Amino acid sequence: MKLEVALEWGGSRLEREYNVYRAISGIRGIPKMLWYGMEGRYNVMVLSRLGCTLEEMKQLNRLDANTVFAYAKQMVFSPFARSTLLFTSHSKLAVLQSLHDHHYVHLDVKPDNFMMGTGDRSSRVFLIDFGLTRLFRNPVTRKHITPVKGLDITGTVRYSSINSHLGRTQSRRDDLESLAYVIVYLVKGRLPWQGVAIHPGQVHHDEVLKLKQVATAKTLCEGMPQPFVEFIQHIQSLDFEDKPDYRYLRSLLTQCVLPLNQMSPTTQTEPLLVTGQ
Repeated sequence: MKLEVALEWGGSRLEREYNVYRAISGIRGIPKMLWYGMEGRYNVMVLSRLGCTLEEMKQLNRLDANTVFAYAKQMVFSPFARSTLLFTSHSKLAVLQSLHDHHYVHLDVKPDNFMMGTGDRSSRVFLIDFGLTRLFRNPVTRKHITPVKGLDITGTVRYSSINSHLGRTQSRRDDLESLAYVIVYLVKGRLPWQGVAIHPGQVHHDEVLKLKQVATAKTLCEGMPQPFVEFIQHIQSLDFEDKPDYRYLRSLLTQCVLPLNQMSPTTQTEPLLVTGQ
């Protein structure tokens, strides 16, 4: 449930998010919106109950490289396969593709905004928090928006795209860049710009931007499977209006999965199912 103090003037951010939920209703991996309205002095939106976020699972040491990548290979998008492990990189990409197919970009992709389901959906990943979500093209004409400069940074600095730092209009490529940062964070435990020291007169997100700009795909993915380097390189090659090659990206994620017999015993894990909190 999400609450927002109802104001007598100005627009409601929660109402805008409610309208996004209505527009994308039915996408697999999007929580069901159960009710929206006013209760006392609050605007209220009620969503279907979910479990842990990926950030919470990481803090509980419930994620490792094998979990993040190995489950990607096992994903079968059948709504009747209850035991199918619809998890991590591959399923996050799938729900983002579905969101993009509905003409929206999320603009705040981060581990806190991916949650596991509960009950018979405990192995499914859900994308949440559409407060910053915007259309990137006209749903009727499919005409792409035009780029603008001089905007404020949008999203969470740690995972924001370079274009967001630079004040440029974001598109599909920026959601995927943020997703790449999320995967690196979950696999390696941190990103190079975490904990960056700030001196007097410096701005935090500007210093983070500098580190993002000098980080090549190879240096960012050091110690990770080579196909993931190509995953990031494809995203970096995209222009503002380009449609990502989702099939190619999925194939690269699948190639990141090492057979269990090639992994050391310490990195092999049993399938992880979260039943919620």
